[in-house]
Amino acid sequence: MRLSFFPVVLSFVAAGSNAIPLRVDKRDCVKRQANGTSPVVPINAQNSPSSGPAQDGVNALNNVQGGIVPANFAASDSSGPGGQGSCPGFRNVVFNTGAPTMAGWPQTTWGSLAKHGVDKWIGFSLDTIDKKLTYNVGSVPAATTPDFNARQINVAMDPNDVTAALELLKTNPPAYLELYNEPDYSFQGLTPMTDAIAAAEQLQPFFDMEHPQTTYISPGLAYANSQWLKDFRDHCKNCFEQIPIISQHIYSPDAAFVVDEVKKLHETFPDKKIWITELSPATPDCLLDRAGVINWMNQVVRDIQALGYVEKIFWNSGEHGTAANSMAAGSCNPSLTNPDGSPTDLLLAYGQLCGGGAPVTDPSATS
Repeated sequence: MRLSFFPVVLSFVAAGSNAIPLRVDKRDCVKRQANGTSPVVPINAQNSPSSGPAQDGVNALNNVQGGIVPANFAASDSSGPGGQGSCPGFRNVVFNTGAPTMAGWPQTTWGSLAKHGVDKWIGFSLDTIDKKLTYNVGSVPAATTPDFNARQINVAMDPNDVTAALELLKTNPPAYLELYNEPDYSFQGLTPMTDAIAAAEQLQPFFDMEHPQTTYISPGLAYANSQWLKDFRDHCKNCFEQIPIISQHIYSPDAAFVVDEVKKLHETFPDKKIWITELSPATPDCLLDRAGVINWMNQVVRDIQALGYVEKIFWNSGEHGTAANSMAAGSCNPSLTNPDGSPTDLLLAYGQLCGGGAPVTDPSATS
């Protein structure tokens, strides 16, 4: 659980379905840089007239706004998802708890994202978000649509969701179910942590039951390359045979570091596919300007897709966020949509990655 750029509802007790709400004026989970061991090396800390990454980013931004698809926005030769020049299902987004407060929510926001190649979304809820208090707008449940709900990846957030998730598998099984969100990290002590051995015991009922319609996704870890997932694997019974997908969260303005983290995870679990269920350069120390964020996106997504074992990425965030609450420099805002739901320049770039989406000739006409 990570970004929410607006005052959001959090829990004193847990992130489960019956949590006691608390309002906080920051991200509902601020992301630290990946595993905290690598120095931040921004691609483009400031605008610069010189050549190199900064200028490349400026050119990329200008090309996107001008309707030109630059060569480096095309997919590299690879056997990655979708093959060369296409990546169906590869690009997805995160919706944080502040998303339903946007004026364009949900029809215009989701319409813009889908138009530019976004396939699915993940949030912080086991059920549809109109049933999740933390997504409420005041006392009003979040607005949703049937198509929007059908695109959701369900998450059993923590131990409080276990009973409901087991019942969901029996009554209305989802296509995918992620088993816990960041059990290895707690935001300001407000979200519950669970050690790997305890999680193995708590989640064992999922592996003891038949689930032919549901694919399990591993716990989405803040630090996927730590010991946590290995300990979980070693203490649960017949569980990893039933988890074909490893979920990874990565935040860092250092593009090379991000790709290296993915490679490390694959080295540990070479027989698994990887979903990066939270991805962004936005950290409190991100100094990228707008062109730099686009350049980061272009480089990271291209390199990750070329690996061949990453099936999906989820950009955080799909909704609009303000610089004051993003905990990063104003220019390092990762929002894909504006408050009215129209696409940002970043979404235009996202839509053109790996050959997806048509060239944009008039950004004002893409809302």
